[in-house]
Parts: sequence; structure tokens; C-alpha cells
Amino acid sequence: MIWNPIERFLWGLATAILILCGLLYFKRSLERDDNKERNYLIGFGIVFISMAITRCIFILADLQIQGHFIDNAFYGDIYASNNSNYWIMIKTGNIIWNICVLIFLFTLPLNSKRIKYTLLTIQFVFLLLIIFTPDQISHEIDSIEVIFFFLVFYINLISLTKKSRLELKGISSILLFGMNIHLIGVIFYSPEIKSLNTAPLILAPLLTLIGSLISIIPMIIKQIYYTNALKFWLVLGITTIVISSFMAFYFIYLGLIVFFILAIISILILIYIFYQAIINIEFEAKSDIEVEHEDMLGIFTRPDKINEEDISLSIEKKICLVCKGKVSRFNSYICECYVLYCEKCAQALSNLENACWVCNAPFDESKPVKEYKNIEEKTDAGFLDMIKKNSKVN
Repeated sequence: MIWNPIERFLWGLATAILILCGLLYFKRSLERDDNKERNYLIGFGIVFISMAITRCIFILADLQIQGHFIDNAFYGDIYASNNSNYWIMIKTGNIIWNICVLIFLFTLPLNSKRIKYTLLTIQFVFLLLIIFTPDQISHEIDSIEVIFFFLVFYINLISLTKKSRLELKGISSILLFGMNIHLIGVIFYSPEIKSLNTAPLILAPLLTLIGSLISIIPMIIKQIYYTNALKFWLVLGITTIVISSFMAFYFIYLGLIVFFILAIISILILIYIFYQAIINIEFEAKSDIEVEHEDMLGIFTRPDKINEEDISLSIEKKICLVCKGKVSRFNSYICECYVLYCEKCAQALSNLENACWVCNAPFDESKPVKEYKNIEEKTDAGFLDMIKKNSKVN
């Protein structure tokens, strides 16, 4: 079976989400002043847009396969000799993908120019091989290139993790998990797997859809909810390794030795990344030494903004300024400016920046205050005076 209407619908939905992800990253890039951060976000956006473009080309390529439409499903042989147009379109999609990966590698925030030029050279060689080799061989080369891209992405992610504050390190585990789901979706849509008819057709678009949504979680959910980096890495890191191990056994079952070897290499690198992340998080959590960070992972987070309406609502309705949940006198923290926080959010903010979002008063006076950059809207002194007067009256 090559395709059916449900699978086509899911691919349409997944492609739309991929485009949305790309546009979100482009939009976020416009909000950054630093050129390195802006370029990296543009690179991310290009990756998602290129995924959407190649999916569209591959979907059109499926229509070039000779076969029969029976019981709401299309059947055909991908490797039949009369499907040359299919392989030409697959090659076209792979070329577009490799060009976009070349651009992404150029935007990587690497301190070593030698490493960056080496990666660019390897990717350029992949591109040339894909262009000038026969169609089916070209696709085999692209399969290796895809693994190369994801491994570079994973290793760069652990580098960014080490360079970011403890409160931001959990973000990389979300991105790692989301991109790994993407990779599995790419594998299940490959001609090698599709031709064996061992997995449901809807699996590839569903995995692409899920991977895309996971990849933009840090951009749409407040940072306060994933500040426990160790917990996120333990859960998502181990889950990623387990899923990848399952895929390796799946390849052995299908007799795909090359795919199995690539999966084993990926698993070993994932284990290394997981180990490095845990060691780094535990070291910084226990260390009393103040370390300067670039905080590159912060570019993926949703900026927290407060306004006068949020503050008034928090005080009048007795709700937490952060999560908007109801608070009581037994589980609340009341700042000196009379703004309310639930116990959980107050603890998280104490670990994150240790400053009230309104008046910058510390939650824990024994810790240093780190006024967070992304809080863009502050209320003026007159409004704070009004809050205090209203609170005293109430």
C-alpha cells in the first residue's frame, strides 16, 4: 500500500504544522538583537520549512507510482522499472533538503570556525553526491546524510546545554525528544520501510505532527513550567534512548542492516549526550561557583510579559500571577507589593531569577537576584502605590 485518503489528510495537517513551526522561528528571530541568536533561529525556521517543502514533493512523488486504487487505498511497487518519475521527484526533494541543511549548518553558533567549515564541507560533499549519482543510489546517500544532520543537531544541543543557565537546560531535552520523533517519522516514510508494508501508513505523518508540536513547546509554554532540568532530562532523555533502541531491533527484524548500524551509532551518541547533560546539570546544581553563561537556549523560550491588568487580577481574584491558579493563605507567597504567587511558582521563580515580577523584591534573601531580561513590561511606581492602597483597604 502506497497511500490512502486518511494518510494524505494527516500529511496535509503535518505539513501545515511544519510551516507554522518555521514561521514561529522566523518571527522569534525578528525579536532578537544579537546576530548569532537571530541567525540560529532563522536556521531552525529554514529546517522546518524545508521539511514541509520536501514532504509536499514526496507526496506528489507518490502520485507518480504506477498501480491500482482499491478499497480507498492505492497499491503499487515503488521499485518497479516504470517509476522513474517517482525517483526523480524524490531526488529533487532530497537536493532541496540538503541545500537547506547547508544553510542551517552555516547558522550554527559554534566558537570553532574549523569545526563549522568541516561540517559545511561534509554537507557540501553529500549535496554533490546526491546531485550527481543515479536516483536510487542518491536516495541511499541521502539516508546517511539525514542521520548526519540529526547527530550534528544532537551534539550541538548538548553544547548549548552546557553554555546555558541551569533553569534553561531542560529546554534542550524537549528539543532533543521532538527532533528524535521527527527522525523516526522520516524513517517510516522512506521507500525502504514503505515498500515492506510492516507499519501503518498513518504512523509517519503522525510522528511528524507530534515531533513538530513538541519542538515548539518551549516557544508557547512559559519557562516557569520546565525549570527542573534534571527531571526533564531523566524522563525525556531516557525515553528518547528507549525509543531509538526499539527502532534498532525493528530494523534487525526487517533485515535492514545498514539502518540497524546507523541506529546503533545514533543510540551511542544519544547515551553520550544524556550522560553529559546529567553530569553538567548535577554539577551546576551543587556548585556554589557563579558561572557566566551565553544562555542560547533562552531564544527558544516564550517571553514572560506582565501588565497592569494581570497584576490587578492577581490581587482582586486571589490568583497566582504566574499560573493564574487559585491560592489560599496556606499555599501562597505574598510579595511586599501585595502580588500573589502560589507556592510552586514562588519556588520556581526563586530558583530561576529570585525576583518578583512586579517590584523585583527577592523571594529568598539568601540568594542573588537575577532580573530576567524577557520581562518587558513593568508597572510604574504610581500604579504600585495604587495596588498597595487597594490591598490595605481590602
